Amino acid sequence: MNSRKILSKLIIILSIIGIIFSVLTIFNHYTVEDNSFCLTDKGTCDVVNKSVYSTLFGIPLGFFGIFYFIATIYFASKIYYKNRADIDSLIIITAAGLIPVAYLIYVEAFKLLTFCSLCTVIHLVVGFNFALAFLLRKRLNF
Repeated sequence: MNSRKILSKLIIILSIIGIIFSVLTIFNHYTVEDNSFCLTDKGTCDVVNKSVYSTLFGIPLGFFGIFYFIATIYFASKIYYKNRADIDSLIIITAAGLIPVAYLIYVEAFKLLTFCSLCTVIHLVVGFNFALAFLLRKRLNF
């Protein structure tokens, strides 16, 4: 298997993980129980996922994450099946994903003063997807 297939498959796998964790943040947003799906300390995910920063236009951010990861899977799949022209689209979407991640990390660190483990996994997936997309672009000699 060549590097194009390996890297695009890694992006697809990470994006599936991103979808799973985005769904968990949505469940956490709507549940009445505290820390229904939090991976770490008590209360940290609830503070973040039930704060005023957890929605955009009344929609939990997890829904936007799901759409982002679906788009990432779409472009990575096209590259996996030999459509090299979509690498720029993949770079753009993964780079665009870094903008809300940077803002949300700022909110967690300086406004809410706590970190959500579910969100942190999503942030790492977005960052790794960008790095892998950039590496994929280099491997395709663009």
